[in-house]
Amino acid sequence: IQDALRQSRFLIVICSPNSAQSKWVNEEIKAYKALGGEDRVLALIVGGEPNAGARPEPGLQECFPEALRFRVGIDGQLSDIPTEPIAADARKDKDGERNALLKLLAGILGLRFDDLKQRDLERQRRFWTWVAAGAATGLAVLSGLTIYAFQQEAEAKRQRDVAEERARIAQSRQLALAASGSMPSDLDRALLLAVEAAKVSPTFEARKVLWESLNSMPTLERFLESAGAPVTALAFDRDGRYVAAGHKDGAFTVWEVETGRIATDYPRKLPDEIHSIAFLDSSDRRIAVVTLDDAVHLSLRGQPFQRSSLQVDGKSLAQVAFSPDGNSLATLSVDGEVRLWTMSEWPPVSARIAMLEEADGIGFRFVQEGRQLAMFHPSSKTLMLIDPKSGEVARFPVERIQGKPLYAAINPQADKVAVIDSANTLVVWGIGPNSGRSPPYQLPELTLRIEFSPSGESLVTVHILGSIMTFDTSAVRTGVYRLRSSATYAAAFDASEARLVAGGASGAVALWSPRRAGRAAGFNGLDICGFEGGTRHVTLGGPREAIAAACGSGAIRLTDPVRAEEPPLTISLPKGRRAESLAFLPSSERLLVHLNGGELAILDPRQTAKGPTFLFPERRDFLRIAASADGRAVAALAKNGEVLSWDLRTGAESPASLQLPKGDWSALAIAADGRTMGVGGDRGEIVITNPAGNRILAAASGDGAPISSLSFRPDGAAVASADEQGRLAVWDLGDQQNGARRVEGLRGSSIIYSPGGSYLAVG
Repeated sequence: IQDALRQSRFLIVICSPNSAQSKWVNEEIKAYKALGGEDRVLALIVGGEPNAGARPEPGLQECFPEALRFRVGIDGQLSDIPTEPIAADARKDKDGERNALLKLLAGILGLRFDDLKQRDLERQRRFWTWVAAGAATGLAVLSGLTIYAFQQEAEAKRQRDVAEERARIAQSRQLALAASGSMPSDLDRALLLAVEAAKVSPTFEARKVLWESLNSMPTLERFLESAGAPVTALAFDRDGRYVAAGHKDGAFTVWEVETGRIATDYPRKLPDEIHSIAFLDSSDRRIAVVTLDDAVHLSLRGQPFQRSSLQVDGKSLAQVAFSPDGNSLATLSVDGEVRLWTMSEWPPVSARIAMLEEADGIGFRFVQEGRQLAMFHPSSKTLMLIDPKSGEVARFPVERIQGKPLYAAINPQADKVAVIDSANTLVVWGIGPNSGRSPPYQLPELTLRIEFSPSGESLVTVHILGSIMTFDTSAVRTGVYRLRSSATYAAAFDASEARLVAGGASGAVALWSPRRAGRAAGFNGLDICGFEGGTRHVTLGGPREAIAAACGSGAIRLTDPVRAEEPPLTISLPKGRRAESLAFLPSSERLLVHLNGGELAILDPRQTAKGPTFLFPERRDFLRIAASADGRAVAALAKNGEVLSWDLRTGAESPASLQLPKGDWSALAIAADGRTMGVGGDRGEIVITNPAGNRILAAASGDGAPISSLSFRPDGAAVASADEQGRLAVWDLGDQQNGARRVEGLRGSSIIYSPGGSYLAVG
């Protein structure tokens, strides 16, 4: 310790009540001072009070050792001369730890405390300045990186938007080109393609072809300027000179038919949605309008509408109907009360004519020139005729209706009811002496409304995708019209049935002249299956080009299109069996039939009593069937990848079999030799195989799209393929590299060689 004390320039004493009472601390201080270090002893106070004995406050504890408070001689003896050591007070209420440290350093370095304090503050300022500068630099770098990332993201989005827009423009132009190619032979298709092109991107080409297709439709007279809200009601006047439209928002418009101009002398707005419109049979062109709040409004040209409520005793209305001349209005309330209102007086007066139990009827209207009211009740499937004079109700059940009726229309003569059921199928039923029904017509779009024309000779249906279809009373479609709308809500014929008007969800109102186009020439509709569950599959072939149809009932019917008036030949299948698909065996009247149980059978129409000859006794889930060009061999592709083939020339009962590699297979063809077959897969692969030799002759890798059709050239040296993306190719089987020649400029999903092999037919 003595050596350490001699080598020390300063002695720092940590002062506290404990150190003040420590003998060894006191001795160490005396020893250091005796070595000449009297002025180099520094005190660091951490507790207690310095010189507590000299202070009057009681209870204070001394922190300075005695040797620190008094001078020490060179002999190490403590004198009675007090001393004032340099002391730094580290207590929180005094100098604090930082300032105490600086005081000690000032004593050691021989500097003034204030100078050292300023230097420390300057150092701290520099340190925090650098910290702040570093943080600011880091923040600036981070901000720059963030801005750069956002810019890159925005640029990527912009480029993606540009690419998507270019793709839409290209698709729109392609659709517009297809629409242009469909005119003038297929105007409906051209219009649909043009509308789709405009939806994808309103390019110049799309707008141009849309305009051309709209103006090329021979039946379209014009689109009428409308208020824009959905159209809910339409009506012609008796002379066909004016047409009126009511809208969902209460807007009301009347046009002059010949010019398309709006008749400005009628009011343009009503307070509620318009339900029905009628021109009254009078020279002053009065119009009556029924709104959804169960009120009737009457307008005289140049005057505002007058309103009168149709509710009696507060009962809401379920249906309303104007008479053909517009002078009477019939209402059906929700409780089944039928009232007749006289529109020739204002406000109209009413009389109760009947009380029906069936208040939920549909198709409520005047019939027989206004002498009776008619309604169809869907639950009981009954036509009801009401005599306004006597109130008597006659009921005519239509018992053979199968599905649930959703919409119904009654013809003006009240001897036919057109019904659309929950399966969206249209059937016209005869009533009374005209009992019977039309063939069912499966409507392609969800139906929203059905009406008979004024003469009862035509039907009009409106649909959710904007189509308007007309039919005769045998449910044979006579016309299709398109509206610039996502849905068509209303349609009406004029009295002469020379014009048809329709309106829809977009507010568009179009006027057509159906008689301009006339009936399409050269078209014959053949109702082969009749009402036997519809037609599931149809094929054409045989030496006489007969038509064979697989009916939903299970029967197979054949007819000669040249002698269509002759009844079709019916071939009955075993009970529970139904044909899923058919194919005529080439150069033969025999049919290859794929049955619903998975069996394959050969049918000979000339030997119907014999029944089908089953090729395979087991039931198998077959995907495809095929016949050779000469009809002497057939093949079938099973779902498990097994290919079976039969040689009909030898009468072999056991088929040759080949198991294809694991995968999904989608197409099948058999060559003229009856042995070589082609199988197409869902990944575009084509396998040419010989089941008799049970080996793969060639394999080709396609472009990844499923193969939808295969056909061998009659000489068996090539096979043509079509995939689901419409790409066509011809494969040379003599080429060991399996090279394919693409068919450019043509697309299709079905392909077949002509009998001579010189041509390919593509569908």
